[in-house]
Amino acid sequence: MAAARTRCDEHARWEAFEAASRSWDAVARQRAFLAAAREAAETLDGPRRDELLAHLDFAERRLDAADPIRNPEQLLPTVREPKPEDLKAYLEGWSAHGPDEGRW
Repeated sequence: MAAARTRCDEHARWEAFEAASRSWDAVARQRAFLAAAREAAETLDGPRRDELLAHLDFAERRLDAADPIRNPEQLLPTVREPKPEDLKAYLEGWSAHGPDEGRW
C-alpha cells in the first residue's frame, strides 16, 4: 500500500506540473497576442484607442494573475489523501481495501 500511495502521489504531482506548464504556455501565447494588440491599438485615435488600451491593461492584469511563473506558489501541487479507488491503478491487481478483500 505504501508503494501504491507513493506512485499515486507522484502521478498527482506530475499532473499538477503538466497543468502548470500548459497554463504557462497559454499565458505566453496570450502575451504575444497582447503585444500585437497593443501595436494595433497605436493605429487608433481618440476615445476608442483609450478604451482599447484600458481593455488591454485589464487583460494584462488577468494574465499576470494566471501566470504560474509570476506566481510561483501556483506551482506547488495540492495533493489530497488518495481514496482506495484512487490506488487501484497502482496496486497491480491487489485490493485497495486491505488484505481481507482479496484481489479485485
